[in-house]
Amino acid sequence: MRLKCWFLTGLLIVGTASAQAQTTRVIVTITGLVSIADVPSSKDKTLYLLNASDSFGDHVVPHIGVILANNVHVPTSLDGRKVRVENKSSWIRVKDAEKLIVKGGSTTVLDYVDTPPPGLPCPKLADRTSLYFFPRLSKFGRKNDGNPPDANDLDPAYLKPKKADEKIAAYMDVTFGELRAKVGSPAVWSFKESDSSYGATHEQMSAEAATWEFDIAGDTLVLQTSDDDGVTKKDMLSLKADSGVIRFTIANAPNLPKHIGVQYLAGTKKSSAPGPSDHHFQLYYEYLNAAVKKDIVRYFPVVEAVCIGTALSTDPCDIRRYVNIPKPTNCKTTSAMVAKAILEKTLVPPGPAIGNLNCGPDGMP
Repeated sequence: MRLKCWFLTGLLIVGTASAQAQTTRVIVTITGLVSIADVPSSKDKTLYLLNASDSFGDHVVPHIGVILANNVHVPTSLDGRKVRVENKSSWIRVKDAEKLIVKGGSTTVLDYVDTPPPGLPCPKLADRTSLYFFPRLSKFGRKNDGNPPDANDLDPAYLKPKKADEKIAAYMDVTFGELRAKVGSPAVWSFKESDSSYGATHEQMSAEAATWEFDIAGDTLVLQTSDDDGVTKKDMLSLKADSGVIRFTIANAPNLPKHIGVQYLAGTKKSSAPGPSDHHFQLYYEYLNAAVKKDIVRYFPVVEAVCIGTALSTDPCDIRRYVNIPKPTNCKTTSAMVAKAILEKTLVPPGPAIGNLNCGPDGMP
């Protein structure tokens, strides 16, 4: 047992040091058809995974809600649901409208930024963590009267998810911890009626995921779920710390073929670069009530530019570094803009498209 000594007015006082309680850092990645919503009259947020279990619109395959963690964290089911193994990770499915709860919570103070950063549309890399990068329906959506939708236009079935409604796969209240946007691709998306239409309602980069970090007491995280009443809690999954950290992912993952989205998340398969448009965004209009949804123009994102460092480029050769488009002719190996960004260490390397574009509807509790 360690001893600590205090010296006070020339006297030697010997005391026993109290053992410091162990804490674990938890790092959660939430990706794939994610919404970050406001809680009225509060700084709190709610994270939603949309229910996309059925095909919808163009190029949208069925998705499943999953929780995935590396096997070093010993993922253990506490409610009897099946734990599946993929590569070096294990995963379980979440059910419709499951509310996920961190048992015991955390003392980490809630912290996030949701204001537009300086330097748009291409801010510095350090400024790309604002929740601004979850585009809001009020920014890109337009009702038939030309006005943007607002909180009064939302479908009540999304406000308080119920299993029978099949609207939300899973959701969680964020009342503590550090919540950040994760912008992987430097693509700047223009919200348009079609790939070839002229003009856009809004343009910005978009987050591929949210990260949520917080501390817990001890070395074991227990996730709980609640049913439709939002009160009854059941232990669902436990994860063990590895070197003082627990990392896991909550995602809506493409389900065909053979849980291919889970294979991407687990690193079994490599994902290709994103295409030049994303029709998944049609799903976000399902947040709106029937009257508004009936006539609203469904703008969706199309890539027309990329950020090379902090500069905007519409050069197809630069765009192709990050987006899966046909190879333009006469592309130089390295453009002057790319060379400058490499020198300044601000060039984002090309990478796979893990996750989809995400959205944050205004005022949604």
